[in-house]
Amino acid sequence: MNYKTEKLPNEPITIWTGYEGFEWGTDEGEETNVQLRAIWGASKEPIYHIADMSYMSLNLEQLTKAAADVAFGEDALWNHPNLKLAIIVTQDPAILQAAKSMAQAIESGQSPYQRVPMMVVETLDEALACIRNELR
Repeated sequence: MNYKTEKLPNEPITIWTGYEGFEWGTDEGEETNVQLRAIWGASKEPIYHIADMSYMSLNLEQLTKAAADVAFGEDALWNHPNLKLAIIVTQDPAILQAAKSMAQAIESGQSPYQRVPMMVVETLDEALACIRNELR
């Protein structure tokens, strides 16, 4: 398996960690979506989601598939009604630029992608700090 999905105990936070070799648009990508939808759907409070992509590098085709898989269309994963915020963690320049562009489009209201706010940070610790600060 080229990914890990977890819900942090006693916090409304899910973390998906992708590893080299993970591919969107495959059975593995669909498993991820099913797992996250189940966790988010069962939650009694809004969820903050972290997509930790710091172990991945993606080419343009993979970036396009990733965006389409999680963020495009009414039934997109990141349009889930229980999702409050999505944070991407990466240091990869291509992923960073693509994610920042998506976040800006969402913020400006001009995105064909999801409506859920999105942030991009460089470390998992930074993502967790952002969420925990908002939860206070």
